Amino acid sequence: MSIARNLAALLDSSGDVVAGALDNAGGGGSTVISSQTITGTPTSITFSSLNLSAYRVVRLEFYTVKTTSNQYHLVKTSNDGFTTNNSWDFATTASFDNTQGTYMRDDGSYMDSLFISPWAEWNTITYGISGYMDFIVDGPKVLVNGIGSSYDDGETAVIYAGVIDATTFTDLKIQAHNGNWVSGTFKLIGMA
Repeated sequence: MSIARNLAALLDSSGDVVAGALDNAGGGGSTVISSQTITGTPTSITFSSLNLSAYRVVRLEFYTVKTTSNQYHLVKTSNDGFTTNNSWDFATTASFDNTQGTYMRDDGSYMDSLFISPWAEWNTITYGISGYMDFIVDGPKVLVNGIGSSYDDGETAVIYAGVIDATTFTDLKIQAHNGNWVSGTFKLIGMA
């Protein structure tokens, strides 16, 4: 089919998109599963009773999340309402220092979580942390990867990676190890 015929199928005589012309334009799209803006000073944010069967990837986005303590903060998953946490085969968070050209990492010493901000040096009180983590839930184990930005003595790039020893999860928790969350938004998005 020529380009002209393709455009004719999409546009009417005035150049507007024909109703329904893009309904099957490809891609699975994305769906906001849940969004939580921090109110008060909770020690954790939990997304519960999730049914992820319709999604290939579930993305956790976080925007300018600030805390009362510059201690580390954790992401955990469960399949039973956190009676037990899913274990991780590995979990790594790496940040690239803006002034010294070095990086830090933490290989998930808890092995039931991934650090969202692993270092007391990160200034999550004043500047917060933003980024995303993708949970790939269509394989034999849940794969996790993502990027973010935080602040130590300047902007810091952050990389997340891990493997959860489960095929899916029904609950996701972001937990402040010490202190409380004070502002920001967490959003869970499903992608087909």
